[in-house]
Amino acid sequence: MSANSDQLASIRAAFPAEGLFAEKDFHLSPDPFPIDDAFAKELEQLGHRLFVFQRACNELYQRSVKGKQPAWIAEYLDAGKPADLVELSRQKQFRDDAPLVIRPDLILTETGYSIAEIDSVPGGIGLTGWLNQTYATLGSDVIGGADGMLEGFRNLLPEGGDIVISEEASTYRPEMNWVTAQLNQRAAVADPRPEADPNPAGVGDPGYSGRWRVVDAETYEPTAGRNVYRFFELFDLPNLPRISALMNAAKEGSVRVTPPFKPYLEEKMWFALFWMRPLREFWRRELG
Repeated sequence: MSANSDQLASIRAAFPAEGLFAEKDFHLSPDPFPIDDAFAKELEQLGHRLFVFQRACNELYQRSVKGKQPAWIAEYLDAGKPADLVELSRQKQFRDDAPLVIRPDLILTETGYSIAEIDSVPGGIGLTGWLNQTYATLGSDVIGGADGMLEGFRNLLPEGGDIVISEEASTYRPEMNWVTAQLNQRAAVADPRPEADPNPAGVGDPGYSGRWRVVDAETYEPTAGRNVYRFFELFDLPNLPRISALMNAAKEGSVRVTPPFKPYLEEKMWFALFWMRPLREFWRRELG
């Protein structure tokens, strides 16, 4: 048996029994995708740069609403959105909130790369975490290390929380189940005392099984003090009959939701706005 065959056998053996994407199969490589040191360094810097860009997008919308930038910007971004969602997105307490996980869709070219969009409700968190863990265990040097993705996600909800997934996003449920299992296992090892669990009685959910859990958006009832990772797009709200409970809890401040209920940050037109000449000075001032 060749070294590549041994490597592939080890990768297949490490694959979660539930899979990572529902009803999806993968072509496996014995080695991770290779990139040179210069590109790796640029990717390491890209997250911060895109966060600064999203923060500027948020600022531009807010200024448009207040009349400090052209009104048509907010009008375009709010077009077709429910009035109550627009009102919620403009609440003062959410003013500076931005998505804490973003994924740029990169297209590699002969001269570098282009970004097709920035997804603020991205799939692939668990998949990337598993790939990094698996290839690192087999001796590969991967960006972020074996635990970078898991540790990054844990920092979003350090005391635990609910990953709320809708049926529309159910393809990604297996990978988030893997994430929660990994986080709960590590938390139990780090502090096995029963009182270390912030919800030991499983308040609000008889199926509660740890600090982090995956729950259905269609039936979700928020628990005060238990924060939420929103893993569904805002266009899916009409299919979530009980979503108003979570929206009200966020508005009242009893739970913190990320990504925030800001539909304008999930629009695809931001790169068009970025290249508009009338906004050039705003971008230059905000981005440097």
